[in-house]
Amino acid sequence: MDDEEQDQDESEDDQGMMTNFTVPFVSCRHMPCIAHTLQLVVKKALSTNSCSILSKARSLVGHVRKSGVAVQKLQDIRSKTLPVDNTTTWNSSYLMMKRLTELRPSINQVVQMLKVDTLRVAEWEEVENVVNLLEPFAEQTNLLQSDAQSMSYIVPALLDLQYHLHNFQPLKMVSQAIWHDLNVRFQHILQHIQ
Repeated sequence: MDDEEQDQDESEDDQGMMTNFTVPFVSCRHMPCIAHTLQLVVKKALSTNSCSILSKARSLVGHVRKSGVAVQKLQDIRSKTLPVDNTTTWNSSYLMMKRLTELRPSINQVVQMLKVDTLRVAEWEEVENVVNLLEPFAEQTNLLQSDAQSMSYIVPALLDLQYHLHNFQPLKMVSQAIWHDLNVRFQHILQHIQ
């Protein structure tokens, strides 16, 4: 009997079950929450001066929400209200701007009634571009924040986001900033793929 067979015989008890076994040292690296890290990537890009439309959108929403008459008129027209974003999560800003684009004609009607300036045509387009830029991030964040997601979904999600950012032509400076920060924060995953 050679040494390997003898070791195997010694480690099995009478019922054929393993009683003594060793596990080789496995080096595990702590992996942060993917959804939270995506939050940080987008939040950093939105806080830069290159995305100044966010403050204009907030101002417009603030004007509408301050007036009870405007809020009621908007609800009468579209049965919807404008959500206010918060500084904690970027997706609240995304949802606010998305609702702005959905309600654009109604908002312009209400703002005209209030005699308050609305966004210029170019600014409305920029709001739409920000919404289009952030939509895949909102979708991936919602999917990745589930406890049921596995590692096998993370890499395709990150590659999808990279592809989206690489091909997104409007707001090039913002998309490049997000692309760079995404690569830095997820380099431990992405470096083995590229």
